[in-house]
This record gives sequence, C-alpha cells and structure tokens, in this order.
Amino acid sequence: MPRRTVHGTVNDLFTDGAAAGVTVTLSALPRRWTDETGDRVLAAPDHPVTVAAGAWSVSLLPTDEPGIEPATGRYYRLVESVAGVPVRRRTFEVPTGDGSPVDILDLVVADPALPGYVRGAAGPPGATGPAGPAGPAGVAGAQGPQGPAGATGPQGPAGPAGSGIRTAQARITDGAIVDLPSAPSWTIALTSVGTPLQCAIAAAAGDRIRVHLSMLYAGSRFMDLALLDSAGAIAQYGASGTSSPLSEGAPEFYPSTSFSTASSAGMFTVGSGHINGSGQAVVALAQQGVAAGKVYANGTYPWRMLLENLGASP
Repeated sequence: MPRRTVHGTVNDLFTDGAAAGVTVTLSALPRRWTDETGDRVLAAPDHPVTVAAGAWSVSLLPTDEPGIEPATGRYYRLVESVAGVPVRRRTFEVPTGDGSPVDILDLVVADPALPGYVRGAAGPPGATGPAGPAGPAGVAGAQGPQGPAGATGPQGPAGPAGSGIRTAQARITDGAIVDLPSAPSWTIALTSVGTPLQCAIAAAAGDRIRVHLSMLYAGSRFMDLALLDSAGAIAQYGASGTSSPLSEGAPEFYPSTSFSTASSAGMFTVGSGHINGSGQAVVALAQQGVAAGKVYANGTYPWRMLLENLGASP
C-alpha cells in the first residue's frame, strides 16, 4: 500500500541547535485497522521512531487510504519528549495528497489549548479608503392626522426550524470475552485487542455534548463516562463533573445486582483544552479496579456510543 513520509525536528531553545535527549513515539487510533482488500489485520502497538540530531522521519499509511476499516475516524497520535518530559502530544491525520513528504507542523496545531497561539505573523492592516460623498437631504413632508387603528391581521407562518443536531456514533465489536486489563487507577477501557471504548465528534469550545451509551458488562469494576483532553487523557468525569472521579464511579454503573438503577443521557460542556488536533472532542468509558470485570464489545454483544453536539447554550 502507498505510504507518505512524515518528518519533524526539535531544536534546543537556547542554542538553536539540535535538541538532545529527544524521543518520539507514534501510535494509531484505533489500535487495529483492517485491510479489507488484502484480507489482513493491521495491528498498531506504540511505535518508537529513531531520532538523530533532533530530527526524525517515518513512513505512514495515509488515514484516508480506501479499502481500510474503520472507513472514518483513523488517526495517529504523536508524543515528543525531551529528557523524558513530553513537550508535544497531538492527534493528526495523514492525507494522501500528492504523496510528497510532509512536515509534522503542517499536520498538527501548534498548541490549540492556548488562546491566540497561532503559527505565522499577521499581515499589516490595509489602508482606510476615502469616504464617499454625502447624498442630498430629503425634503420633510407635512405630518398628516393619525388614522384609526386597523384590524389585527392573521398569524404569520412559523419560522424555519433551527439547524440540525450534529451526531457521531461508535460501534465496536473487535473484543474477545475476557476480563478488562487490571486498573489500580482510573483509565480508559480497552477491548482485548487494545481498541479504546470511545467516540469522537467535531466540536468547539462551549458546545454541549450529550452521550448515550449501550453495552453489556459484568464483574466488579467501577465505571464512568469521561471527557478527554486534547492529548487523549481523562480530563473530566461524568458523575462528578470535575477532573476527580467519585470513589466508586457513576452510580448507574455500580457493579452489583442488589440495587436497581436509573440513568439518562450524560452531558459534557467542551472547553478549549478538550479539542484534539482534528477539531474533535472525545468521550470514553473509564474503568477502575483489579478484580474480575468485563465489558462486552463483540459481534454478538456490540459496544455502542452515540454523541449529540447540541451546540452552545442559548
């Protein structure tokens, strides 16, 4: 299959030379792609990239390459570290384009979490054009007597409906029926082949995202919905509404058959730090626990999440 070279450099801020101690790791989202044409599975573990004198280069399969499943929603995640400290985490697409090499800075936003941080200087303002001549004043007419009030007219037709609600849906079926990975602390739930149980939707800061989740689960894990930050880490938990989870997760996911539960759609409000390099907000299923626990995501019991972007609050 055709591939496209992506390259980048990290320079020392103080000397302008190549930065030392640089490491680059790439991963794919989701972790498994399927080549329908070649009848093969493309696994995607974390991939360390060789860095020489601060520069790196890697050949990647374009994310818009036809014949690959999932048909949409394929991305790469970049983590650049200097002396063990991450300096850039970004999610990006690799378009086919003309197949020529492309710099990573042409694929990712410099820092979307910082308002006003844009690449390139703004051009100078243009000159103000001359004012046009004033038109002649009209002649005032004499005011006539007020006429009687007219009858009330019929009610006008209803105005046009507002813009439709944007939606996105994930349906994940690649997992075997095995226990979730042990999670002493809260983490994003994965299938047995490493696919994160999550869904992404195009969003802007201030948008309200409504979440509908359908799944079969068993065992003793605590679970909750989670809004991720621009780097793909958990930023906000649904049950607490903050960056700190409740000790036992969302009540409607409590791992016991001794209680009856009632639930409705979850809701998050997107902030600027929640939008990834592709302009999307991501909601995931988070889990915590070391005892037995399963979330089913296979052909018989699919895992499904529906996101609705309601826009900003009126």
